[in-house]
Order: sequence, then structure tokens, then C-alpha cells
Amino acid sequence: KSQQEFANLFNNSPEALVYLDPKGNILNINPRFTELFGYTLEEVKGRNINEGMIHPPNKIEEGKGLDKIALSKGYFNYETIRKKKDGTLFPVSISGSNISTDSKLMEVRVLYAPTKLFISRSSDMPLQGKTVVSEVSSSTGVSKKITLFQSYPQIPSEFFSTSF
Repeated sequence: KSQQEFANLFNNSPEALVYLDPKGNILNINPRFTELFGYTLEEVKGRNINEGMIHPPNKIEEGKGLDKIALSKGYFNYETIRKKKDGTLFPVSISGSNISTDSKLMEVRVLYAPTKLFISRSSDMPLQGKTVVSEVSSSTGVSKKITLFQSYPQIPSEFFSTSF
């Protein structure tokens, strides 16, 4: 019964979920992951989450670092940029958590896509250094704002033409 409940929660989550083995290989994704990133389960099953399919090239090492944090701390929350199948870059908030199944340690990652994007513009300020704030809505209906430029002083121009 608990396995069926987990499957129902996983498949019906309004957030993008990916189920990984301890090495970061994708075991399953939910429909929201397909909707958000454009990949089907057949395209990603068995592939490593950090091989670059959802990471811009400059974020692959960051993804590997998140794996290490998940294994050592058991959980993490992180804000970053990820890539859709068509190459579009977009901001995400990622939560990762380890779960145990049959004495195996597995990981579930939740990827929240922003629902609104606000760009603070100043005529005397170049693109680099502008503040981007995203409002992220979780499945509980609670919104939180994230500031991307605190950690990412340079976001590619393609980001600004992206529609969410």
C-alpha cells in the first residue's frame, strides 16, 4: 500500500520530480518534469542527472556538488539555472532529499519553476548586476521570492526572452 501511495504522490505532484539512484542515475520522472523540461521517461531513464541534459555547461559541476551535499546532509535547497530540452535556460529552486527503500539510499529532487519574473531595470546599470527576483509557488500554495543575481551576476540574454 505504501508503495502505491508513493507512486500516486510522485506521479500527481504539481512540481517536477526526479527519482535518482545513489550515483545520480535517473530511475523515474513525473509528468510535470516532462512538461517543464521536455524530456520523456524513455529519453532520460538510466542517464545521469549531471551529464548536462538539464544543466547549462557551466552548471554541471554545480549539479555534482549538489549530489555530494544530498549524500552528506540528506537534504538541500538550492536556487540556480537549468536548461530545457530545446536549450531554453530558466531559473529553478531545487530541493533534494534522500529516502530509504529496502535498505537502499535513494534521492528525490523537486524542481520548482518560477511563476512570475520581475527584472529590476536601471538606465545607468548594465545587464550584468541587475537583480532578478522570481516568485516561486509550491504545491502548498505558499510563495517565496528568490533573488538570482546574488549568486549569478551574469545571466545569458536568452534568459530574458524566455516565456514561462
